[in-house]
Order: sequence, then structure tokens, then C-alpha cells
Amino acid sequence: MKFSLSIFIISMLLVSTTTSSYVTVLNYQTNACKGNYVSQHSMLEDTCFDGVMYSCANNRVTKYVYGDLNCNGIPYPPVTTQVNECGQVANFASGIYQCSENVPFTTQSSIVNVKYNGTCQDSWMNKPVLYMSAIFTDTCFQYDSQSSYMIACDPNSAPLMDSYILTEVKERRFLFVHAVIDREREMDLDLIQTKDKFLVIPKQSNNKISQALEISKLDDKIRLTSKSDAAKEQETSRIAIQGIVGIVDLISGRYLIVFQKAPRVATVNGHSIYRVEQIQIIPFQANQQSLMTIPECDEEMVYLDMLKWMLNVESFYFSLTTDITHTQQRLLVDKPTAPDQRFFWNGPYVRQLQTVAPDYVFPIMLGFVKLNAFDHDGAAYTLTLISRRNLLRSGTRYNLRGADKRGNVANNVESEQIIGKAGQQDTFTSMVQIRGSVPLLWSQYVDLKYKPKVKFHGTEDENNGTIKSHFTALNQLYGKNITIVNLIDRKGDELHLGQNYEKFCSKLAVPPRYVWFDFHAICKGMRYDKLSLLIEEVGKDIDNYGFLHVVAGKVVAKQQGIFRVNCIDNLDRTNVVQSLFARTSLEKYQMAALKFPQTLITSSSFDHAFKNIWADNGDRLSTHYSGTGALKGDFTRTGKRNFAGVLRDGQNSVIRYYLNNFVDGFRQDAFDLFTGAYQINPEKLKNPKHSTPLVWVFLLLFFALVVYLFMIPTFSSGVTNFIYFIIYWFMIFFGVSSTMKRFNNNFIDRPKLLPLN
Repeated sequence: MKFSLSIFIISMLLVSTTTSSYVTVLNYQTNACKGNYVSQHSMLEDTCFDGVMYSCANNRVTKYVYGDLNCNGIPYPPVTTQVNECGQVANFASGIYQCSENVPFTTQSSIVNVKYNGTCQDSWMNKPVLYMSAIFTDTCFQYDSQSSYMIACDPNSAPLMDSYILTEVKERRFLFVHAVIDREREMDLDLIQTKDKFLVIPKQSNNKISQALEISKLDDKIRLTSKSDAAKEQETSRIAIQGIVGIVDLISGRYLIVFQKAPRVATVNGHSIYRVEQIQIIPFQANQQSLMTIPECDEEMVYLDMLKWMLNVESFYFSLTTDITHTQQRLLVDKPTAPDQRFFWNGPYVRQLQTVAPDYVFPIMLGFVKLNAFDHDGAAYTLTLISRRNLLRSGTRYNLRGADKRGNVANNVESEQIIGKAGQQDTFTSMVQIRGSVPLLWSQYVDLKYKPKVKFHGTEDENNGTIKSHFTALNQLYGKNITIVNLIDRKGDELHLGQNYEKFCSKLAVPPRYVWFDFHAICKGMRYDKLSLLIEEVGKDIDNYGFLHVVAGKVVAKQQGIFRVNCIDNLDRTNVVQSLFARTSLEKYQMAALKFPQTLITSSSFDHAFKNIWADNGDRLSTHYSGTGALKGDFTRTGKRNFAGVLRDGQNSVIRYYLNNFVDGFRQDAFDLFTGAYQINPEKLKNPKHSTPLVWVFLLLFFALVVYLFMIPTFSSGVTNFIYFIIYWFMIFFGVSSTMKRFNNNFIDRPKLLPLN
């Protein structure tokens, strides 16, 4: 049975990673397929679409078609190729193509007179019209003979209009524009190394920075210099980069952290947001590790592995033109002049750069950012979700619970949902919610049990001080109106935790509203429809707290309160409930405030965009904290619970158990190192290498299998053999499990850099 269970789990893992050979068109009926073609739409929710044309058959994209079959009467032979598995299907040059030649112009100019009016003719071959495959929606441009520029004639044009680079027009007949938008980043840089310095030089296409950056390898000096002087240096290497994360000091010396890719993931209020990808950690001196002792070298290699693990999660985001550590309300109302230190993840690494070269520094946050575009009745809309993870008391699931004495809580995330109409970047609504561990002094350290025991710490005065500090900070950030929505169980350890939470909250000078909704008990048997009871209970708070409403860049209404939602992990149940609060606010108030049609909230296009963005948010935040995607994600993604979702939750639970017990020590150390919670002291080595004692367990089981196969006698009776099989393996597994539980500290992967407290 044990082997069968293992085979079942492995097979489930394999099935879950299998991908389809074709790309499914998710909104086949919603202006995606026209005739026999489907053009790029971000609303398709598919990253495979890259500004080209696809043929449609049976609701699936099966072939790639380049060009138009008949352009102004001139036959145009299509180029077809099979679609790969979400890969780039073909490499064609970007540009504006004349109908008669298939040759792109070379002279490029920016759009300076974009107009969102006029009519867009479908019969474009008889009109001087240019079609562009945009990131969000196909955008139509019309030729303006006076300015010699293409002017947008579609009122629902893509919201990234400021990013388009179009070719100056000399002819009136055009084909298509492919990938004209630079989806990488608008600040291209060259990183040049010389013998004694790093030089960061903006490329010619970069008009945002006027000077080059010089970082000395010999001392701590950083200065700005002219591009021409920097170009004269004798270089030893050169790579193209998109930005600088910062400078980190390890045992052997300093390292420069840069990234080489930064795809655009969203645009909010006219500001593009990018994701950090392809990190490089470059030593200041090529041989700097050779001067260390072997123990020092081993320790530094572990630190580098931790930094690489953190930086490769592909959940770091930034903007060049706004500070994404702040909500839209803070930016527009409070007008902060510095990043929010809770979400400024590269802050420790850019202190000196901020002073000397601020143009090269931007706050990078860890979390989730996504924009889903959708259409309804011929109009295009955008739904954006931004989740900011607090770096104070950050870490992994069982290693960090509760709060510290300053009121910082584990798994603290601020989530902001923004909705607006495509092409109207400065008119939108926004709603903010927060999640975080119960703000008391408690822990739940792993001990090889499936559900470790909750332990309480500190005196009553210390817990009073902790919860007071926590809610004082929340009042300063979000105002006096706070509703706590506690989703933990009313039984076992969670019952005592919830009772203490309620008791200490009641002692505050201005107690927040406390709602305890036992999610598991009330929604037992997959009765998630009973979540309506919670919506009824907090309905008045949703009414009173409101939302941020911005019209033409001006704030006309502010959010007046905040929901603080938690369960035991602040992951699965929390994400489900936060998505319901967000949808309720949209349905009851925000749609009307934006003058959106009443049918929008019930449309399939909105439903798909909303559910998937919240499900993706839950998966990403859960992966940071627990190591797997969120449980109950099928309800968030589809609106109902099903058996396949229950099986998937079982698979994720098994993986979580393994990671939390045998891997999370390394991951916790990585968080502590990256956030600066642990400061490296070259004089006191920590030996932070994490071993894998489970190898010995597997070897023991393998030895037991060999003994069973070759040394246990075989009997003629099948029943006797079966009885011996059961008794033998029961004794083996009982002995192994008992030994592991007795000596659990020798098997559990615990953090090594900081003591658990």
C-alpha cells in the first residue's frame, strides 16, 4: 500500500506538469477570431501570443499565419508553422509593412498626437488604416496626411499608447505591425567591466539617463561620469542589462547584482510595471574567493546559493516612473517622498546608489502583479491586482508565525485591486485589503507531525504590547476603521489562538471590529455557497469603507477602512475570502461609480478575468510562504469546489509536508539573509550548509527491500507470504517512523542563521 501510495503521488506530480500541444483560445467568441484568423489579445490569457496572426479551428489555435492572403488585390502567400508548446512560434522582423513589398520602414518616430476618437473601418484595404497587434487589444491606426503619423481611431485602443513606437509614414498602404512595443523595458544599459571598475552606460535608445555610472572595484567610491568618458575605458567584458538590484557584501568582498530581462506585466495610472528576470551576481574581483580559507569559501558559496534562490523566484517587480511600494491612494493623497520600507526589498543594497545616482535606483518589491484585460459589448477593460509582501518578519510557513514584539507579523501582504477602462488610465477605482498572521507571540514549529502544536510565548503584558504596536501601525497606515476577519477553526489549538486574539483585541483603546468565521466548519462538505453568510455579516463594513475613486487623475472618493483577513496560514482560506470581498465591492459600488454597464459584472469575460487573477495571486503568495500553490484554488478559479480540486489539494498538502519539514530551513535562511535580518560576520562563521538526512532513510528502506527479496524465505502458501509481507513492512515502517520522531531534530531542516523565537 505504501508503494502504491508513492506511485500514485508521483503520477499525480507528473500529470500536473503535463502541458498541451496546442494553445487554447479562451474567448473564441469575444472578438478574437475574425474569419479564419485570431489576432493577439492579452485577454486570451495566454503568453504564447506574441503579436502575430493565428488560424482558428474547433476553438483551438493550430497554425500560425503570417500576413494577409490578399492585400489590395495582391495575393500574399501565407507562411504556416505548427504552434509549439507556449514557445515562440516563428521569428519575423518587427516593423510596419507595405502591402506591396513586405519590407519594413527603418525611420522610427514616436506618436505625438494620439487621438481616441473617430471610427475604425473593418474594410481596411479600402481605407488608409494600420492594424497593430497590441499587448491588451488590437489597436487600429489611421493615416493623418498633415502630420504623416498614424493616429489611433479606435476609442478602445490599448492603454500602453505611450509606449508605442511607430514608423514615419510615407505610403498609405500597410500590412501589419508585429511586436512594435518594447515589452522588455525602456531603460537599456550596457554593463562594462574594466580592471578596476564597473561602468554602467545607457544605450543610445535610452533617453532617461544622461550620465554613465562608475563603480570602483578598489574602494567604496561610486560616481556619475559622462557617457563619452566612460566609452573610452578599456573594457574586459560587456553585457546588456536592464537594471541594477544593488550591491551586497559577503565574506570575500562585494558583489554587484543586476538583471538582464524585465518584461512589462501591467500598466497602472499610466505607469508601466515590470518583472525582474535573469539575475546575475557578479563579484567585484574575479579571484576574490581565492583569498579565503576553505571554511570561509564554503560558507560564502552557501550564501550565494541563498541569494540566487531568492532572486530567481521571478516575483520581484518595479516601475521606472512610480513607486510601486505604495498604494494608489497613498501616492495620490499622501504624496510620499520615499518608498514604503515594508516593501522596499532591495533597500539594503542601494543605500549608497540612492545618494549618488538616484536615476539608477528604483524600489523593487516581492509579491504579485498581473493585469487581465477583457472586453464586453465592444468595450475593453483592465483588471489589475498588486500584492506587496512585507519584508519585516518574512519567511516560511512553520518557521515564522505570529508577531515579534514590535508588532511585525508573519506572511503580511497588502493586496490592491484596480479596475478601469482600457485607454482611460487616469480613471479607475481601487480597493486595498491586508492579510497577516495572528498578531500575538506564538509559534508552530515542525516536529514531523502533520499539524504541529501551537505554542504561546511571552507574558500578558508583552502580548498586550505586541498587539497594540501592530494595530497602532495599521491605524497610521489605513485609518481607524479596521475589520478583523478571523477564519481559523473553533477547535483544538486554533480555538485557543482565536480566543486569545479576541481577548487582546478587546483591550485596545479603540478595539477593531472582530468577526470570527469558522471557515472549515461552516463550509464543510464543499458548501462554499455558505460564504454568503460572511458577506452578509461584513456587508455594512464593505458599504462604509468604500474605495478609492479617481476620475481624470483627480481623487473623488477615498477608501475609509480596511479588512484584515487571516486564517492559520493566511493563504488558502484568506485568498478565497479576500476575492469575495473584492468582488462584492465591485458589484455593489465600483461598477456604478465608473458608469460601467450593469451586465459587465455577470459577463463571462469579466468572470474569467477576475477569478483567474485572484487564483494566480493565491498561488504565487502561497508558493513564497509554503512552497506550493494555494489550496482551494479551484473555487477561486471556477467559483465551485470539485473532486479534481480536492485531489490537487491533497497533492499540494503532501508536498507542503515534505518542504516544511525537510527543506524550509534553507529557505528561511535565504529570507533572513536577503532581507538583512541576519548580518554576515566574517569573524563568526555559521556553517549554514543544509544537509539531507533523508538520504539515510531511503538507503535504510532500500536495504530493507533487499533483505526482504533475498533473505526472507518464500512460502508455498500465498496467504502466508502476504502475512509475512504485512508484518515485515509494518515493523520496518514503525521502526523508521518511531526513530525519526524520537530524533526529529536530526531529520528536520531547521534554520541555521538565526535562532527560532
